[in-house]
Amino acid sequence: MVVRNNFRRLCPTLVREINDWIPRTRSMAAQLLYYLTLYCEYWVTNEAITMIESITKCIFRSLAEMETGDPDARQLLRQVLLVSTTVGEFIDPSVYMPLLLPVVRGETETDIHHRCAAIEVLRSMIEGCSPSWLRPHATVICKVCVCTHIYIYLHATVTCKAPIVATIPKLYLN
Repeated sequence: MVVRNNFRRLCPTLVREINDWIPRTRSMAAQLLYYLTLYCEYWVTNEAITMIESITKCIFRSLAEMETGDPDARQLLRQVLLVSTTVGEFIDPSVYMPLLLPVVRGETETDIHHRCAAIEVLRSMIEGCSPSWLRPHATVICKVCVCTHIYIYLHATVTCKAPIVATIPKLYLN
């Protein structure tokens, strides 16, 4: 109960700390945010939009740091994707799809790095989501997956080659 009561106070601070300039602070904030998300389950919806925006920024930064050879960036990326998957378990896709799909489709003025980050967030949230919640959105997700800009390669090390496609079979399960 204590965690649930204080979640509304802690979440905005942790969301800011995920994008801090000190790598250890980002890592610790991601770990704590993961456990808070697990304990608070359905109360996460109140902070969903700010969490998703911050997670996307953190993934964008982690991908950029991985290109420069930062050894801690991969671990932080895993932690943040785990938070994203956990958030996806408790949030209906109709909440995060309008936020992420325009970026994935290329309807906003963002570069390929931001699209890659949005694709990763969408993939991880779909991974965590229940199939019954995803079924109404199956056609939209499939249409996004066939967009040509998803198949563009950025560099040899970072690629955006349709990571969502692997999660499509989940949409049609019982």
